[in-house]
Amino acid sequence: DVRLAVDGNTGNNGGANSVQQDKQQDKLTVAQLKSNDNRKKRNVLTYAGVIPLLMVFIVFNMSFTAFDTSMTAVMKALHLDSLLGVQLAMLAVGSCIGALVFGTRELKGSRWRHMITFLAIITVGFFIIHMCQGNLIMMGVFEILTGLTVSSVFASGNLVMKETVPEESLTEGLAWVSTAGTIGASFGSMTTGIMLDHFSPDISLMLPWIFVLASIPFALIGWAVTRRTFVNGTFLSRMSETDLKCCSYARTCDMLEGAAMIKVSVVGAKGRMGSHVVDAVNNAADTELALALDAGDDLTQITPGNT
Repeated sequence: DVRLAVDGNTGNNGGANSVQQDKQQDKLTVAQLKSNDNRKKRNVLTYAGVIPLLMVFIVFNMSFTAFDTSMTAVMKALHLDSLLGVQLAMLAVGSCIGALVFGTRELKGSRWRHMITFLAIITVGFFIIHMCQGNLIMMGVFEILTGLTVSSVFASGNLVMKETVPEESLTEGLAWVSTAGTIGASFGSMTTGIMLDHFSPDISLMLPWIFVLASIPFALIGWAVTRRTFVNGTFLSRMSETDLKCCSYARTCDMLEGAAMIKVSVVGAKGRMGSHVVDAVNNAADTELALALDAGDDLTQITPGNT
C-alpha cells in the first residue's frame, strides 16, 4: 500500500509493473505463511509443568468426593440424615464467597505459590473438620472457612495453564485440567468406599486432608520445573527462535551501561496484528515506538530517522 501510494503521488507509470511484481511476491509470501501456520501443534502434555499440574488436580479432587462420601456416612452414624444436605452445603457456601473475593483481587507473584498456599490452608481446614467430628456447628463453621480457598485453587490452576501453554492450545490445556479433576473425583469415591467397607466413618473422614496434603508435592515439583523455564514473563517452551534471540539481546542490553533504546516503526498499526505489535513495543522496556503508520496517514512522516 505504501509503494502504491508513493508511485501514484509521483506519477511514475513505470512503477505500476513493479507494484504488480511485488504483489505477486507478496502473494507467495502469504501462501508460505499460511502453510507454515498449519504446522503440527505441539502436544500440551509436553510443556513444562503441565503433568505436575494435572497430578495436582487428580489428587486434589479426590478430597471432595472423599469428603462427601465420608460426611454422608458420619451423618448416618449420628442419625442426622436430614441435616446432611445443610452440612455439605457449607463447603459450597464458602467456595462461592471465596470465588467472589478472589475474582475482585489480583494477587502478585507466582500462580504456583498461590496455589500451594491455598492447598495448605485447605489441608489444615479439613484436618480441623475431622477433629471437630460430632460438633455440627463447629464443623459447619470450618467448612465455610475451608471453602473460601477452594475456588482459588481452581482459578490459580487455570491461570497456570494459561501462562504455560500458547494461546492456540489453551482450550486443550483447560480440557485436560477438567479431565484430571473428573478422574480424581472418581478415584476419590472409589477409595473412600473401600475405606468405609473396612473402617469406620471416623477413619474415612481423614482422607480429605490426606489427599490435599498429597497434592502439594506435585505443585512444588511443577513450580520448581517452571521457574527454570520462565524468562521475562514468558515460558521458554512457548518462545520461538526469534523470541529467544530477542530475549538474549535484551539481556545483553541490560548488561551494557547506557544502552540505547531500540526504535521500532510499525506499518499497518491500526490493524489487528499491527495494534498488538504497537502494544508490545510500548510495553517493552528496551524498545521505543518511532512511527505508527496506517492507510490514509501522511507519508511524509516516513523519514530516514524512523525507518
